[in-house]
Amino acid sequence: MKLKLRTGILTMLGIMLIFSIPLVANTEEESVEFEDRDLELAIREEIGKAMGDIYPSDLKQVKNLKVVAEEVEDLSVLKHCNNLKWIDFRYNKISDLSALSGLTNLEVLWLKGNRISDISPLSDLSHLRRLWLQGNNISNIQPLNDNFKVKDNGKKVGLGKGDTVKLQDNKLNLSEGSKDLQDIQTLLDRGVEVEFHPQKEGESS
Repeated sequence: MKLKLRTGILTMLGIMLIFSIPLVANTEEESVEFEDRDLELAIREEIGKAMGDIYPSDLKQVKNLKVVAEEVEDLSVLKHCNNLKWIDFRYNKISDLSALSGLTNLEVLWLKGNRISDISPLSDLSHLRRLWLQGNNISNIQPLNDNFKVKDNGKKVGLGKGDTVKLQDNKLNLSEGSKDLQDIQTLLDRGVEVEFHPQKEGESS
């Protein structure tokens, strides 16, 4: 009798342990640390969570973000927002775009009036359709041409016909035959609508 009772207790404990594993795993998810309060508040508004810890799983809900003229600098938390489609971060203090490199669902990106010089993290964002980069410190737009790719099945992805790129007031060299003008022409030849003049005074000729 005691043996049966002991066996039954062990069986019940085993079942409880099995069903408790998902709960333990969930509570072990580390919360996200924000460097910019305004970015945090915009995300809280988007996911409907005004208080409490925010986890990477919460950030997967974010599809649209707008933080304009709030001195945002650090975008590192956005690496978890892989369902983002639309971003408006005009007039902030952003210089590092590396957190955006894996956001392959992004379609619209407004970054006018920041401190960006390196746009290489945008080279793999093949769903981009609208890209506003005016008023930054960009001197190399080769990554926008690298953005266009032909897959093994022949499908073309990346910036192409009907898409829009705005590049005014950067540090592009508009002198005859320059590499920047060649890159712009490549975009135009693919059907991209490109606005590129004027550039910052003294930066192009």
